[in-house]
Amino acid sequence: MSVCLDTIPEALLFEICNYLDIFDLVSLSEVNKALRSISNSRTSFWLYTLQECSLFLPVASYRPLESFTAAELSLAAHRAALSERNITSPAPKLLSYRYIPWPFEGSPGVPLEDVEWERPEHAIRMHLSHYNGEYMFAVSTNNILRIIHLRSGKVALLWTDDQVAGGFPQDTYPSWAVEFREENEAVMVMNCRLLDGNEEVDGIRVMNVHFKPKECLATAETIAIYNTGGMPSHLDLAGGYVIATIPASGLLPDLGNVLMIRIRDMKEMVLPPLYPSMRIAAFEEYFIAVGVSPQAQIYVQVVGYPQGDNSDTNTSEDQSKPPIALHSYHIPFSGQVFDGTFLFACQICHIYTGSPKSPIKVWLRPGRSGSWSIFSVPFDLKDLRSMASRHLTNRATTSESLVRNLRVNEVDQRVLEERGLVHWAAPTISGRRYIWWRQVENELPPPEPVEESSTVDPPETTGTSEGNEGAISPEDLPFPPVDLETFQFYVSVTDNLASIDEIEAAFPYGVFDFDIDGEYEEGSPISKQLAAVRRMEIPRKLSCRTSRIYMFVMEEWSGTVLVQCFSGDLWVLRYGKA
Repeated sequence: MSVCLDTIPEALLFEICNYLDIFDLVSLSEVNKALRSISNSRTSFWLYTLQECSLFLPVASYRPLESFTAAELSLAAHRAALSERNITSPAPKLLSYRYIPWPFEGSPGVPLEDVEWERPEHAIRMHLSHYNGEYMFAVSTNNILRIIHLRSGKVALLWTDDQVAGGFPQDTYPSWAVEFREENEAVMVMNCRLLDGNEEVDGIRVMNVHFKPKECLATAETIAIYNTGGMPSHLDLAGGYVIATIPASGLLPDLGNVLMIRIRDMKEMVLPPLYPSMRIAAFEEYFIAVGVSPQAQIYVQVVGYPQGDNSDTNTSEDQSKPPIALHSYHIPFSGQVFDGTFLFACQICHIYTGSPKSPIKVWLRPGRSGSWSIFSVPFDLKDLRSMASRHLTNRATTSESLVRNLRVNEVDQRVLEERGLVHWAAPTISGRRYIWWRQVENELPPPEPVEESSTVDPPETTGTSEGNEGAISPEDLPFPPVDLETFQFYVSVTDNLASIDEIEAAFPYGVFDFDIDGEYEEGSPISKQLAAVRRMEIPRKLSCRTSRIYMFVMEEWSGTVLVQCFSGDLWVLRYGKA
């Protein structure tokens, strides 16, 4: 018996949707006009699958998914599916790219003459881009902010108000963070120097940023400034709060005491006791800090924001001590925490959706050598909310604490790395994949010709030469043709790696690296890892510039990869929506 999807009750249709993955759900939404209409008008069509899919969805801000319209969720799902299908395919294709040579040009009304003295390796410390790959934020070692419009390759905003003459002291670097609120709005926090009487003190500046993509411009205006009592080594913001770590005497390098500052009145909140932290990540309802105890034990501490504290109707005078709940997880890291010079390396990988169950992945590795160990933290957002709510409403008993001490029992996964990498493999924000590049020496066949653009500001070049109308000719680029490939870019997923027992049996001496060109038995840990490897298509000109690569980052929101050369040149590679 055939069933017509157009006529079944919506409740049954949504129940069916809950059993589909994101790819099947996107396909279902395109079956006919009726299903397209439902998928763009009812959030229930998307909500369960998008909360469970573990993909970093290209939505405009870090709000709970249920706060978005069905049309917004539909657009995000389609873009995420496009990017994920491409990146996980056997041979991921480059959909478009742009080469942005240094020195960058300014958009109309953005003069750059006053900062021409900055060297590129100091001016562009690549950090993050807008969720849809439209803008990149960079703060120089002299604390000068540049916002680059990536599709035009021009500087949309230059902010020099907080320039630090002569740069920061040795071993001190500028810190900043951006929270995207809507498609063309964001809030940014960055280090600054403030005047306290006649004395300069360390602080932060919080700004509203407005994007004008049609004009390739951006504007910024100060919301507030705050004396932090020390230069923050790490900053983040979300949910109406700024989170900062402040270095202090007696702490190991890169550790700092944690501050939480409410943006609406710039009041510092009273936090439960936290260990000095080396990494922080802020989300809509909580922040995550990775700290080190006096016994050199690593803890992942999840701190909830005060419930109702940022409401416009909350006018209580004493709001600096609301109930704040804490989940503290001990991490059984077996590597060296501090080797006398370097602290361990750490990345917090987490996607906020508002779902009660929100797993956190923490990547850890020794500071000098070793490999990444991945720990899964079973964070329960519902429980964190409940703990604070019971104290706020006076329902908690005298024995109920706002602190819950928990433990992660064992390492979840271990990543094997190719021997001799120049850069470590770098996890992406979801923790599901990591990226790296390798050096090779391969002769390339002659390049295929492409048509030259007739426009003044050429569009981004498509990834292949076929049908490449309006593309940039390689001869227009300011370096000669080359035929020796030296750079290859790779992405791997962690979904099907070998178990810890398998890896430890294969590597009894604890050296977890391998030769990528070697031959390995089918089913071995290395063969399983190599099966997860995807070599990404990159422009021919980039593949021949390995010795000049400075930094690279992948934004899972949009499938955009940014590659920075030591010369300051940028490559914008798009594997998602072109």
